[in-house]
Amino acid sequence: DVQRDGFSDDRHPLRTTLLVLRGFLQQTPLNRDEAMALWPLIVLRATLLNLAIAKLLETDPDNDYLKHEIEENVKLVEAVLAVPAASAIAAIVQLCGFTANDHQNTIATQPPLTVALASSASSATTTKLDLTSLSDAFAHSGEWLTQRDVS
Repeated sequence: DVQRDGFSDDRHPLRTTLLVLRGFLQQTPLNRDEAMALWPLIVLRATLLNLAIAKLLETDPDNDYLKHEIEENVKLVEAVLAVPAASAIAAIVQLCGFTANDHQNTIATQPPLTVALASSASSATTTKLDLTSLSDAFAHSGEWLTQRDVS
């Protein structure tokens, strides 16, 4: 219950997530892995939106709507990041019907969520990643083609 979990404050960023999730679960239950992934996906989605707005501001720096949106989005991302990831994940997993024992060890080993915020177009730095098989990021002289004994 959202009230019992300590997320009853209307301003708490996790409250809205839990209320929406409760309605969603009535139609489509999540499995344990999906429940574990939900909060990190919410954080990443908010961050992606922040970067997208910053990129749009690069092309239209006088757009008052975008200036307002990036200010509001920074507040949103900061609020979401203020929630300890382990607490958010635990609340979501419990709401999905899994017990504390089902997720406690996995949550303890999760790396912290970190993101970079763009508060204006000039502060946004983006890097294009090439994740194709021909990318230099995977340039290991075809090492992945060589069969190795992994025992």
